[in-house]
Amino acid sequence: MYAFRERTPLARASRLVAPLVALFCIALFPWGILALLVAVTLVVGAIEWGIARRRSTRFLASFNLNWFLAVGVLLIVGQLFVYGTMWLPAERIHRRGGATTIGYVLDSGIVWTTVLVDSNRTIRRVPTDSIQRRVVCQLKDSDIDGEESLLDLLLNRRRQPYPEC
Repeated sequence: MYAFRERTPLARASRLVAPLVALFCIALFPWGILALLVAVTLVVGAIEWGIARRRSTRFLASFNLNWFLAVGVLLIVGQLFVYGTMWLPAERIHRRGGATTIGYVLDSGIVWTTVLVDSNRTIRRVPTDSIQRRVVCQLKDSDIDGEESLLDLLLNRRRQPYPEC
């Protein structure tokens, strides 16, 4: 926004750098995040257009530091709605005695391991020495799409899904 609104040398240099950064982001960011960035950009642009129209000023004239804060908040809220799943990988935790728990390991200490159990969302502490094996897995209802970048999709470098829990 600054690059196209101002007439300073820094703004002129930004006009060259901004498209390169955009191409870099398009190629390497996960496409789910790119879709979120485009949506936030459209929302911010629509709000700015509405403000400019109401005040009878130029489009992007009121763009300032507050917009960056607003965009940050919109991206965080959008991230929560789009990728609202747990940020830790689900694990199948095999314990001695045949007990298996599917959940998220919150802390793996020397004496105790703290697990958020997926089925009932309770936190359970189990003795660390009772755990035989931990296997990262994917829950049936979880969605891991949107993790690959456009470059990964074009070069057919898709990530292998984890085994199902």
